[in-house]
Amino acid sequence: MQLPMSKSALDRLGRRMAAVDQVADDDLRVFTALADTYQTVLDQVRTRLAELGFTATPRVKTTGTLVDKLKRQHTRLSQVQDLAGARFTVADRAAQDAAVQAIVADYESAGCVCKVDDLRDDPSHGYRAVHVILLVGQIPVEIQVRTEMQDAWAQLVENLGDRWGRGIRYGDDPAEPDALI
Repeated sequence: MQLPMSKSALDRLGRRMAAVDQVADDDLRVFTALADTYQTVLDQVRTRLAELGFTATPRVKTTGTLVDKLKRQHTRLSQVQDLAGARFTVADRAAQDAAVQAIVADYESAGCVCKVDDLRDDPSHGYRAVHVILLVGQIPVEIQVRTEMQDAWAQLVENLGDRWGRGIRYGDDPAEPDALI
């Protein structure tokens, strides 16, 4: 599937979205159309993962989460690899390795470009998983493959982030350290 706009137009949209506190209505409409394109590809990926035996939870980033990422990482929208993503858990590392191999083999045989980002040995603030980034046409989709323990850690940090501020996911001090957990 093709992007509904050029990469330069995508980057201009991202810069406008990251530069303001409230995204303009016109930009929101453009982003919604873009998100719909990503959702279509993500639905296809979810179906294909199911055919491989994996039950994934898919999601397209919300506007707010995307804007936060663009501001935090100072990156271009065309470089965001996880605008569309899916996640599933497996029992252990052996099952994780097997799942990653199956996904890569399946998608590469279909002509897709795949990149594996293994965060197990170099975790980000304790977060460990293996991400498979698929390029389906021009649309990147990130598949997170987590073990049950990796998922438990990630869910714990997410819950703490809801109470202490999302920045703790990226190494920031808690915004509200006295909040009950």
